[in-house]
Amino acid sequence: MKLAESQNYIISNEYETAYLIDKKSGRKISEIAEMYGDPAGAKISEDENFCVVIGCGAAVYFINASLESYALLMDSGIWFEEIAYMDNNKIRLRSEDNIFYEVDVYSHKLDKIAAPIDISQNSR
Repeated sequence: MKLAESQNYIISNEYETAYLIDKKSGRKISEIAEMYGDPAGAKISEDENFCVVIGCGAAVYFINASLESYALLMDSGIWFEEIAYMDNNKIRLRSEDNIFYEVDVYSHKLDKIAAPIDISQNSR
C-alpha cells in the first residue's frame, strides 16, 4: 500500500514493513522500519532529505544516508495517526489520543506540546 509520494520517492508497506522506493525504477532502496500493526502513514520532506513513518511509534529515515536513522516511541504503545511538517527540521505528530509531539529531526529532540482536555470534570 502506498503511504507517501514525492517527486523521486514512494513509501509503501507490505504488512508491518515500510520501504523507500525509487519512483523512476520502482526498485526498493531500503527498508525504513517494521511496525507492529502496520504503518498508518508517512511523509517525505519537501527537500527529500528524510522521511517519517508512523503507526505504533514513529521512524525517522534519512534518505541521503549520511545520518543514522532512528525510531521514536516504538515500544511505548503510542499510536500515531497524523504527521505534519513544520519546516525542514521539525515535524509534528498526533497520537490517537490527540496528544501532539514536536520532533526536531536532526537533534532527535522530542517534546510533548499539547494534551487533550477532559471537559467532563468541569460540566457540573
